[in-house]
Amino acid sequence: MKIRYVIFTILLCAACLYGVTLLITTTVEKYEAMKTYRSTTAPSVTAADTVAGNVHSLAPEPAPPASSGNTVETPAKSSADVPEKEVNATLPNADRLTTLSEEIRRKYANAAPHEWGEHTAGVVRKVNIPISDTAARPLFLTVNVFYQHSEAIFDLLNKYNIKATVFVSGYYAKEYSEAVQRFAKNPLFDIGNLGYRCRPVSTNGSKAYHLTGTAHIGEALYEVTAGAQAIAQATGNVPAFFRPATGYIDEVAVKAVKELGLQVIGYESVTDGGGISSAENIKERILNAAAGSIIVLSVNPNHPNIAQGLEAAIKEIEARRLPVHFEKLADYSHAFDIY
Repeated sequence: MKIRYVIFTILLCAACLYGVTLLITTTVEKYEAMKTYRSTTAPSVTAADTVAGNVHSLAPEPAPPASSGNTVETPAKSSADVPEKEVNATLPNADRLTTLSEEIRRKYANAAPHEWGEHTAGVVRKVNIPISDTAARPLFLTVNVFYQHSEAIFDLLNKYNIKATVFVSGYYAKEYSEAVQRFAKNPLFDIGNLGYRCRPVSTNGSKAYHLTGTAHIGEALYEVTAGAQAIAQATGNVPAFFRPATGYIDEVAVKAVKELGLQVIGYESVTDGGGISSAENIKERILNAAAGSIIVLSVNPNHPNIAQGLEAAIKEIEARRLPVHFEKLADYSHAFDIY
Protein backbone atom coordinates (compact mmCIF):
# COMPACT_ATOMS: atom_id res chain seq x y z
CA MET A 1 0.00 0.00 0.00
CA LYS A 2 2.82 2.40 0.92
CA ILE A 3 4.64 1.65 -2.35
CA ARG A 4 1.50 2.54 -4.36
CA TYR A 5 1.15 5.75 -2.39
CA VAL A 6 4.79 6.69 -3.03
CA ILE A 7 4.50 5.94 -6.76
CA PHE A 8 1.28 7.96 -7.00
CA THR A 9 2.91 10.89 -5.18
CA ILE A 10 5.94 10.82 -7.50
CA LEU A 11 3.75 10.77 -10.62
CA LEU A 12 1.61 13.62 -9.29
CA CYS A 13 4.68 15.74 -8.52
CA ALA A 14 6.12 15.05 -11.98
CA ALA A 15 2.87 16.10 -13.65
CA CYS A 16 2.76 19.32 -11.60
CA LEU A 17 6.39 20.09 -12.43
CA TYR A 18 5.76 19.58 -16.15
CA GLY A 19 2.74 21.90 -16.02
CA VAL A 20 4.66 24.63 -14.23
CA THR A 21 7.59 24.32 -16.68
CA LEU A 22 5.24 24.59 -19.67
CA LEU A 23 3.54 27.65 -18.19
CA ILE A 24 6.85 29.39 -17.50
CA THR A 25 8.17 28.62 -21.01
CA THR A 26 5.02 29.98 -22.68
CA THR A 27 5.07 33.13 -20.53
CA VAL A 28 8.74 33.80 -21.29
CA GLU A 29 8.19 33.34 -25.04
CA LYS A 30 5.30 35.82 -25.04
CA TYR A 31 7.29 38.31 -22.97
CA GLU A 32 10.26 38.07 -25.34
CA ALA A 33 7.93 38.50 -28.33
CA MET A 34 6.72 41.71 -26.74
CA LYS A 35 10.27 43.05 -26.31
CA THR A 36 10.58 43.28 -30.09
CA TYR A 37 7.54 45.54 -30.24
CA ARG A 38 8.58 47.64 -27.22
CA SER A 39 11.96 48.39 -28.82
CA THR A 40 10.30 49.95 -31.85
CA THR A 41 7.48 51.91 -30.23
CA ALA A 42 7.35 55.58 -29.34
CA PRO A 43 6.01 56.91 -26.01
CA SER A 44 2.23 56.90 -25.50
CA VAL A 45 0.21 59.77 -26.92
CA THR A 46 -0.78 62.28 -24.25
CA ALA A 47 -3.95 64.33 -23.93
CA ALA A 48 -2.12 67.22 -25.59
CA ASP A 49 -1.67 65.08 -28.69
CA THR A 50 -5.38 64.51 -29.25
CA VAL A 51 -8.02 66.80 -30.65
CA ALA A 52 -11.66 65.67 -30.91
CA GLY A 53 -10.57 62.06 -30.82
CA ASN A 54 -8.01 62.40 -33.58
CA VAL A 55 -4.27 62.17 -32.86
CA HIS A 56 -1.88 64.98 -33.76
CA SER A 57 1.78 65.85 -33.12
CA LEU A 58 2.95 62.27 -32.83
CA ALA A 59 6.37 61.71 -31.31
CA PRO A 60 8.73 59.89 -33.67
CA GLU A 61 9.13 56.15 -33.33
CA PRO A 62 12.64 54.84 -32.76
CA ALA A 63 14.21 53.81 -36.01
CA PRO A 64 13.19 50.35 -37.12
CA PRO A 65 14.78 49.60 -40.51
CA ALA A 66 15.43 48.48 -43.82
CA SER A 67 15.86 45.10 -45.35
CA SER A 68 16.56 44.49 -48.95
CA GLY A 69 14.49 42.25 -51.13
CA ASN A 70 15.66 41.09 -54.52
CA THR A 71 12.98 39.38 -56.48
CA VAL A 72 13.38 36.22 -58.27
CA GLU A 73 11.86 33.40 -60.17
CA THR A 74 15.12 31.55 -59.88
CA PRO A 75 17.67 32.69 -57.28
CA ALA A 76 18.91 36.16 -58.18
CA LYS A 77 22.53 37.21 -57.82
CA SER A 78 21.85 40.94 -57.91
CA SER A 79 19.00 43.43 -58.16
CA ALA A 80 19.63 43.66 -61.90
CA ASP A 81 18.39 40.07 -62.26
CA VAL A 82 15.08 40.81 -60.54
CA PRO A 83 11.80 41.35 -62.41
CA GLU A 84 9.74 44.14 -60.82
CA LYS A 85 6.04 44.24 -60.07
CA GLU A 86 4.19 47.26 -61.34
CA VAL A 87 3.50 49.75 -58.57
CA ASN A 88 0.53 52.04 -58.95
CA ALA A 89 1.61 55.68 -59.08
CA THR A 90 -1.68 56.84 -57.56
CA LEU A 91 -2.80 56.52 -53.96
CA PRO A 92 -6.12 54.65 -54.25
CA ASN A 93 -8.33 54.93 -51.16
CA ALA A 94 -5.71 56.84 -49.14
CA ASP A 95 -7.74 60.05 -48.94
CA ARG A 96 -10.97 58.14 -48.54
CA LEU A 97 -9.56 56.50 -45.40
CA THR A 98 -9.52 59.86 -43.60
CA THR A 99 -13.17 60.56 -44.40
CA LEU A 100 -14.21 57.03 -43.48
CA SER A 101 -12.30 57.06 -40.21
CA GLU A 102 -14.16 60.17 -39.01
CA GLU A 103 -17.52 58.53 -39.76
CA ILE A 104 -16.46 55.34 -38.00
CA ARG A 105 -15.04 57.28 -35.02
CA ARG A 106 -18.44 58.89 -34.43
CA LYS A 107 -20.20 55.54 -34.80
CA TYR A 108 -18.08 53.78 -32.17
CA ALA A 109 -17.32 56.76 -29.89
CA ASN A 110 -19.28 55.29 -26.97
CA ALA A 111 -18.79 51.57 -27.66
CA ALA A 112 -17.29 49.58 -24.78
CA PRO A 113 -15.05 46.60 -25.71
CA HIS A 114 -15.38 43.22 -24.01
CA GLU A 115 -12.61 41.26 -25.73
CA TRP A 116 -8.87 41.93 -25.65
CA GLY A 117 -6.15 39.67 -26.98
CA GLU A 118 -4.62 37.87 -29.95
CA HIS A 119 -7.74 35.79 -30.64
CA THR A 120 -10.38 38.51 -30.68
CA ALA A 121 -13.50 37.84 -32.77
CA GLY A 122 -13.08 38.93 -36.37
CA VAL A 123 -9.31 38.39 -36.59
CA VAL A 124 -8.05 36.17 -39.43
CA ARG A 125 -5.80 33.48 -37.92
CA LYS A 126 -5.74 30.90 -40.71
CA VAL A 127 -6.89 30.24 -44.25
CA ASN A 128 -9.66 27.74 -44.86
CA ILE A 129 -8.13 25.35 -47.39
CA PRO A 130 -10.75 23.27 -49.28
CA ILE A 131 -10.74 19.53 -48.49
CA SER A 132 -9.77 18.68 -52.07
CA ASP A 133 -6.57 20.68 -51.62
CA THR A 134 -5.35 19.13 -48.38
CA ALA A 135 -2.88 16.82 -50.13
CA ALA A 136 -0.87 19.99 -50.63
CA ARG A 137 -0.08 22.01 -47.52
CA PRO A 138 -0.05 25.75 -48.20
CA LEU A 139 1.37 27.84 -45.36
CA PHE A 140 1.19 31.62 -45.15
CA LEU A 141 4.46 33.20 -44.07
CA THR A 142 4.11 36.69 -42.60
CA VAL A 143 7.20 38.69 -41.66
CA ASN A 144 7.12 41.64 -39.25
CA VAL A 145 9.95 44.05 -40.12
CA PHE A 146 11.35 46.46 -37.53
CA TYR A 147 15.12 46.60 -37.85
CA GLN A 148 17.76 47.91 -40.18
CA HIS A 149 20.33 45.38 -41.42
CA SER A 150 17.69 42.65 -41.74
CA GLU A 151 18.69 41.61 -45.25
CA ALA A 152 19.52 38.00 -44.34
CA ILE A 153 15.96 36.76 -44.11
CA PHE A 154 14.94 38.44 -47.38
CA ASP A 155 18.01 37.11 -49.18
CA LEU A 156 16.90 33.72 -47.88
CA LEU A 157 13.34 34.14 -49.20
CA ASN A 158 14.69 35.20 -52.59
CA LYS A 159 17.17 32.32 -52.68
CA TYR A 160 14.43 29.72 -52.25
CA ASN A 161 11.72 31.64 -54.13
CA ILE A 162 9.50 31.86 -51.03
CA LYS A 163 6.39 34.05 -51.01
CA ALA A 164 5.56 36.15 -47.95
CA THR A 165 3.40 39.00 -46.69
CA VAL A 166 5.70 41.65 -45.21
CA PHE A 167 4.24 43.84 -42.44
CA VAL A 168 5.83 47.25 -41.84
CA SER A 169 4.83 50.28 -39.75
CA GLY A 170 3.96 53.66 -41.23
CA TYR A 171 6.98 55.16 -39.51
CA TYR A 172 9.21 52.54 -41.12
CA ALA A 173 7.65 53.31 -44.51
CA LYS A 174 8.52 57.00 -44.07
CA GLU A 175 12.06 56.49 -42.80
CA TYR A 176 12.95 53.61 -45.11
CA SER A 177 10.75 54.25 -48.13
CA GLU A 178 13.31 52.84 -50.57
CA ALA A 179 13.37 49.51 -48.73
CA VAL A 180 9.57 49.37 -48.66
CA GLN A 181 9.47 50.16 -52.38
CA ARG A 182 11.81 47.21 -52.99
CA PHE A 183 9.47 44.95 -51.04
CA ALA A 184 6.47 46.26 -52.98
CA LYS A 185 8.13 45.74 -56.38
CA ASN A 186 9.19 42.20 -55.54
CA PRO A 187 6.64 39.70 -56.91
CA LEU A 188 7.38 37.36 -54.01
CA PHE A 189 6.11 39.85 -51.42
CA ASP A 190 2.98 41.79 -50.54
CA ILE A 191 2.96 44.64 -48.03
CA GLY A 192 0.87 44.69 -44.83
CA ASN A 193 0.32 47.48 -42.29
CA LEU A 194 1.69 47.25 -38.70
CA GLY A 195 0.15 50.59 -37.74
CA TYR A 196 1.79 53.99 -37.75
CA ARG A 197 3.75 53.62 -34.52
CA CYS A 198 3.47 49.85 -34.06
CA ARG A 199 1.14 49.71 -31.04
CA PRO A 200 -1.52 47.32 -29.69
CA VAL A 201 -4.90 48.60 -30.91
CA SER A 202 -7.35 49.28 -28.10
CA THR A 203 -10.34 51.58 -27.71
CA ASN A 204 -9.83 52.02 -23.95
CA GLY A 205 -6.05 52.08 -23.37
CA SER A 206 -5.63 48.39 -22.52
CA LYS A 207 -2.10 47.04 -22.14
CA ALA A 208 -0.31 44.08 -23.73
CA TYR A 209 2.88 42.96 -21.99
CA HIS A 210 3.28 46.36 -20.28
CA LEU A 211 2.86 48.22 -23.57
CA THR A 212 -0.11 50.61 -23.49
CA GLY A 213 -2.44 50.34 -26.46
CA THR A 214 -4.21 53.20 -28.21
CA ALA A 215 -6.41 55.12 -25.77
CA HIS A 216 -9.71 55.45 -27.65
CA ILE A 217 -11.39 54.83 -30.99
CA GLY A 218 -9.97 58.01 -32.59
CA GLU A 219 -6.43 57.05 -31.67
CA ALA A 220 -7.00 53.45 -32.78
CA LEU A 221 -8.22 54.61 -36.18
CA TYR A 222 -5.31 57.01 -36.53
CA GLU A 223 -2.85 54.17 -35.84
CA VAL A 224 -4.39 52.19 -38.69
CA THR A 225 -5.05 54.92 -41.24
CA ALA A 226 -1.82 56.89 -40.75
CA GLY A 227 0.12 53.64 -41.16
CA ALA A 228 -1.81 52.79 -44.32
CA GLN A 229 -1.34 56.26 -45.80
CA ALA A 230 2.41 56.30 -45.13
CA ILE A 231 2.78 52.91 -46.80
CA ALA A 232 0.64 54.12 -49.72
CA GLN A 233 2.93 57.12 -50.16
CA ALA A 234 5.90 54.78 -50.41
CA THR A 235 4.35 52.09 -52.59
CA GLY A 236 1.40 53.63 -54.42
CA ASN A 237 -1.13 51.32 -52.76
CA VAL A 238 -3.03 51.12 -49.48
CA PRO A 239 -2.29 47.70 -47.95
CA ALA A 240 -5.33 45.45 -47.58
CA PHE A 241 -4.10 43.82 -44.37
CA PHE A 242 -3.57 45.25 -40.90
CA ARG A 243 -1.84 43.60 -37.94
CA PRO A 244 -1.72 45.26 -34.49
CA ALA A 245 1.59 45.22 -32.66
CA THR A 246 1.78 42.22 -30.28
CA GLY A 247 -1.30 40.86 -32.08
CA TYR A 248 -3.52 42.43 -29.39
CA ILE A 249 -6.72 44.22 -30.42
CA ASP A 250 -10.26 44.58 -29.02
CA GLU A 251 -13.45 43.72 -30.88
CA VAL A 252 -14.61 47.33 -31.28
CA ALA A 253 -11.34 48.16 -33.04
CA VAL A 254 -11.67 45.03 -35.21
CA LYS A 255 -15.12 46.16 -36.38
CA ALA A 256 -13.82 49.66 -37.09
CA VAL A 257 -10.84 48.36 -39.10
CA LYS A 258 -13.10 46.13 -41.16
CA GLU A 259 -15.40 49.06 -41.89
CA LEU A 260 -12.36 50.80 -43.36
CA GLY A 261 -12.26 47.91 -45.85
CA LEU A 262 -9.20 46.22 -44.30
CA GLN A 263 -8.71 42.74 -42.85
CA VAL A 264 -7.16 42.22 -39.42
CA ILE A 265 -4.50 39.51 -39.68
CA GLY A 266 -3.42 37.46 -36.68
CA TYR A 267 -1.76 34.06 -36.38
CA GLU A 268 -2.26 30.74 -34.62
CA SER A 269 0.94 31.04 -32.57
CA VAL A 270 4.16 33.07 -32.42
CA THR A 271 6.33 30.83 -34.59
CA ASP A 272 9.70 32.20 -33.45
CA GLY A 273 8.78 32.44 -29.75
CA GLY A 274 9.72 36.11 -29.79
CA GLY A 275 13.20 35.24 -31.00
CA ILE A 276 14.18 33.03 -28.07
CA SER A 277 13.16 29.71 -29.63
CA SER A 278 16.00 27.65 -31.02
CA ALA A 279 16.41 27.24 -34.77
CA GLU A 280 15.41 23.58 -34.36
CA ASN A 281 12.24 24.55 -32.51
CA ILE A 282 11.31 27.13 -35.16
CA LYS A 283 11.93 24.56 -37.88
CA GLU A 284 9.64 22.03 -36.16
CA ARG A 285 6.86 24.56 -35.67
CA ILE A 286 6.92 25.38 -39.38
CA LEU A 287 7.07 21.73 -40.47
CA ASN A 288 4.23 20.74 -38.15
CA ALA A 289 1.94 23.67 -39.02
CA ALA A 290 -1.46 22.64 -40.34
CA ALA A 291 -2.52 23.51 -43.88
CA GLY A 292 -3.68 27.12 -44.03
CA SER A 293 -1.74 28.24 -40.95
CA ILE A 294 -0.54 31.85 -40.78
CA ILE A 295 3.09 31.76 -39.65
CA VAL A 296 4.61 34.87 -38.06
CA LEU A 297 8.33 35.63 -37.86
CA SER A 298 9.71 38.95 -36.61
CA VAL A 299 12.88 40.01 -38.39
CA ASN A 300 15.61 40.71 -35.86
CA PRO A 301 19.31 40.75 -36.80
CA ASN A 302 20.13 40.08 -33.13
CA HIS A 303 18.43 36.69 -33.38
CA PRO A 304 19.99 34.82 -36.35
CA ASN A 305 18.23 31.67 -35.10
CA ILE A 306 15.01 32.93 -36.73
CA ALA A 307 16.43 32.87 -40.27
CA GLN A 308 18.32 29.66 -39.46
CA GLY A 309 15.13 27.93 -38.35
CA LEU A 310 13.28 29.07 -41.45
CA GLU A 311 16.07 27.88 -43.75
CA ALA A 312 16.29 24.53 -41.96
CA ALA A 313 12.55 24.05 -42.50
CA ILE A 314 12.79 24.98 -46.19
CA LYS A 315 15.71 22.58 -46.73
CA GLU A 316 13.85 19.72 -45.05
CA ILE A 317 10.74 20.41 -47.12
CA GLU A 318 12.87 20.17 -50.26
CA ALA A 319 14.90 17.16 -49.13
CA ARG A 320 11.85 15.14 -48.11
CA ARG A 321 9.72 16.49 -50.97
CA LEU A 322 7.00 17.43 -48.54
CA PRO A 323 3.80 18.84 -50.08
CA VAL A 324 4.37 22.17 -48.32
CA HIS A 325 4.45 25.46 -50.19
CA PHE A 326 4.34 29.09 -49.07
CA GLU A 327 1.69 31.48 -50.36
CA LYS A 328 0.77 35.15 -50.03
CA LEU A 329 -2.37 36.05 -48.09
CA ALA A 330 -3.76 38.19 -50.91
CA ASP A 331 -4.00 35.18 -53.21
CA TYR A 332 -6.27 33.35 -50.75
CA SER A 333 -8.28 36.17 -49.17
CA HIS A 334 -11.50 34.57 -50.44
CA ALA A 335 -10.82 31.63 -48.10
CA PHE A 336 -9.99 33.46 -44.86
CA ASP A 337 -11.17 31.77 -41.68
CA ILE A 338 -12.55 34.63 -39.58
CA TYR A 339 -13.12 33.63 -35.97
